[in-house]
Amino acid sequence: MAKRSPQSLSLLFALLLVLGLMVASAGSAHAQTVPGGAPPTTLPPPAPTLPTEPPPPVAGECVPSYLQQGAWAGANLLRLPGDSVDPEVNVYIPGEALRNLTDRWGNPACPYWLEVDVAPGNVTATLPPPANGAVQLTVMVRARLLDSNRNVIERPNFNPPATICFRLPPERVVAARGLGGVQLHNFDRLLNQWVTLPTAVLEGQFCGSVTHFSVFAVSATPAASSFPIPAALPTTSTGPNMHLERWLGLGLLLVILGGAWRVRREA
Repeated sequence: MAKRSPQSLSLLFALLLVLGLMVASAGSAHAQTVPGGAPPTTLPPPAPTLPTEPPPPVAGECVPSYLQQGAWAGANLLRLPGDSVDPEVNVYIPGEALRNLTDRWGNPACPYWLEVDVAPGNVTATLPPPANGAVQLTVMVRARLLDSNRNVIERPNFNPPATICFRLPPERVVAARGLGGVQLHNFDRLLNQWVTLPTAVLEGQFCGSVTHFSVFAVSATPAASSFPIPAALPTTSTGPNMHLERWLGLGLLLVILGGAWRVRREA
């Protein structure tokens, strides 16, 4: 039996390593369920009268007086043809969670202002799909907590959890064949993957508990090929959102194969 050259063995090892990385990357792209989470049992309390703009910070004050009861923020989302009402999203952070707030490194953090808006394209374009083959029922949403310098508190941790609620147009609920099969995802930048949040339907709203902020997506898995996909909302897949490392892996694989062919010709 012919002996393999050291160059051939090195190329074979590199090829196996690249394939392993690609498989591992493919396996971590989709939603994972966070164990131990509890869905919300009641809707957030009504918001008190809040300032429309962040007031000047008070020296030595970590949690402003207007956040002592909690933080509320919401937004109207993209209305599609056929929707009878605007979809809405509302976020509530309990006052206790704001007083216990820490950032991604576990350092105490001082909240100043809560923002909720549509996640911009340059943010969502870098994310893998939350659930392969599912239908997004709304645009992706971003929630951010700012400090007194207007800097984003990175991955703020909430204890007790915050609540995020979506009020979907009835036409989209019908398209999803009810809210029973709908899922709420949050992209965890510490884990670098989507997680599936514990949810409940509360007075017609689809609500989830969340212990940190990032980008949120609401999706439903089609029960049949006749599933009516709402216009202008994407069906998620791994095609256009393929991880960058997979593209790099494919390029490296081609380089390795080219090197192996060249070694074989020279042998």
